[in-house]
Amino acid sequence: MTIGMRALAVLLFRLLAIAVFLSCLGLNSKASYAKIPPVMAIISGRLDELKDGDSITMNLYRFGEFQGCSLSKSSFKSVVEQGRFSFEIPIDDHPQYIDLFAPLAPKFRISSYLLEAGDRIVISESDGKITYSGKGSEKWRIKDETDTFITKYAPAKNLSENDVKELIGSFNNYIEKACAKITRERYRLGPVVTGILTADILGSACHARFMELFDFYKGIAAYRPSLQNYRHSSRNVLRLGSRGMQYSDYYAYGIIEEYKLDSCFLTGKIYNPAAAYRCLKKRYEKTPAFRERVLTLLLYTSRNNGLESYTLDDAVTTVSDPLYRRLLYELKASSVNGAAAADFALPDTSQNLVRLSDFRNKVILVDFWFSTCGPCKSLGLILNQLEKNFVGKQIVFISVSVDKTRGRWISAVRKKEFITDYSVNLFTEGKALNHPIAKHYNINGCPTLLLIDRDGKINNSFVDPHEDNGAALISTINKMLTK
Repeated sequence: MTIGMRALAVLLFRLLAIAVFLSCLGLNSKASYAKIPPVMAIISGRLDELKDGDSITMNLYRFGEFQGCSLSKSSFKSVVEQGRFSFEIPIDDHPQYIDLFAPLAPKFRISSYLLEAGDRIVISESDGKITYSGKGSEKWRIKDETDTFITKYAPAKNLSENDVKELIGSFNNYIEKACAKITRERYRLGPVVTGILTADILGSACHARFMELFDFYKGIAAYRPSLQNYRHSSRNVLRLGSRGMQYSDYYAYGIIEEYKLDSCFLTGKIYNPAAAYRCLKKRYEKTPAFRERVLTLLLYTSRNNGLESYTLDDAVTTVSDPLYRRLLYELKASSVNGAAAADFALPDTSQNLVRLSDFRNKVILVDFWFSTCGPCKSLGLILNQLEKNFVGKQIVFISVSVDKTRGRWISAVRKKEFITDYSVNLFTEGKALNHPIAKHYNINGCPTLLLIDRDGKINNSFVDPHEDNGAALISTINKMLTK
């Protein structure tokens, strides 16, 4: 036997030995494969309001809602048969969030509930109350309980200066009670879900506190010092770098809101995405997975605040997750200052198509809005006064409605509640935020402003007009007009 044949024989003998060993363990049998938990989750149930043929919609978010980012979101539908509905959903190796709602049963909606591989959750209704059972349902029931806590501690009245300390204390009570509830259930939930639910509580509380305090202190700079040393909720309940931080839907968002409150609003500074990026990048350098999430979310939620190319360039080299990187590249192409504005054609109130390119060599301000949006209405009032400064100048104001029906848009135009006396009024043809132009500019909420210079380049380097009554926007437009 030659040396080559002898080596081949030894190799075959070793492979045969491995096969026999695996056979003894039962790892190569069909029965054993059946014992491996499938990477799936099943949600089923019935609702009294639904009839056969009705549909249930589920949105699955691979890395959280991210304000409806299409890279994270997948949608599924289930048609009701014999009074029941069912979803069988593939799940990654970490918990993901879902929304579940029935268009014909508007009172039923599940928002930001966790789903894990292997879950078998059954939804039932009794006397108008929704209940959950089956494997994995514990986390849903506990979320329902902790969600009710916030209604007990959130203020139900307009704040006065004397209410501020009480408000801050109430949020801390909410956090402590909700986190204690989750901690008591940690053995049933498991460490990852316990961490995620805890992180969600901390993040949502940061967001709620920011919104309440911002609404009260907005424009009242003299009151800001009274909050400089307000007591933060303890973060010791969340282990730094935990998977709870990494996968939580709200924690990264809460951290960004906390930065806006502590480092900007309470100190009288203007929020700047580049400065926020540098601060959070340094703060979380020892927790790279969470840092990638918070930096990507920061830039995505700041996409209409005048992102600079150097910040996005740095983010692309810092972030390694392929989905986050893809999102950052899309932002570079569509939202960064200096990017070329994409042309579009939309119908006006006479159903004539109006193109962005019809206004070459002019400054263009585009306002995206819809007719049940409160902030859109207040922005319309600001813009109506602002635009009086530019009558007869080389600028055009375009109002783009993302309403779902033409009738609702026409009604709003006639009432002039959301538009100005100087705007070109256009409609996204009922496609709302699914219209290609809304998707191109990553518009997932309203109002959204888009400022385009005379060279057709995006330049959104101005403060939200709600914060300074449009002063920064006026200044930016004047600079564009003088070039």
